[in-house]
Amino acid sequence: APAEAGGGEGAPGASATEVKAGFVDLRTEKLQSTLGFKLPPSGDVAKQIDEIAKEVNATGGIAGKKMVPVIRPFEALTDSQATEERLCKAFTQDDKVFAVVLQGQFQSTVRSCYSQADTLMLDTTAFPLDQQSFESYAPYLWPPSYPE
Repeated sequence: APAEAGGGEGAPGASATEVKAGFVDLRTEKLQSTLGFKLPPSGDVAKQIDEIAKEVNATGGIAGKKMVPVIRPFEALTDSQATEERLCKAFTQDDKVFAVVLQGQFQSTVRSCYSQADTLMLDTTAFPLDQQSFESYAPYLWPPSYPE
């Protein structure tokens, strides 16, 4: 989309040749140990994201632009509004990403942080939101869930 429509060159994290995409590398080992439960291992997340980027770029990138992944670890044990806001600001202010793939972000305030920064959210947490929330975060929120 043209810059004046909120996309393409001029949008945060997008240049004439690249699009920065943020990925949350959710770390759950400490949380599992503390609470005494086990999740299946997720493998080398950074390598998986790198492979996704290679595939996206080999097939034309994002709107013809190279996807540049930006990976930030997030410790699930320390999840709070403050830690999620710090992560949001790191992606939006420090890294200046166009979009972020959310993983394990359950605090209600984090989505407004990204939408206020004009940053697209691909929310993989399947965190349920009502219709009003979808409308308030539009056009930035794209989750696999539906309004309750």
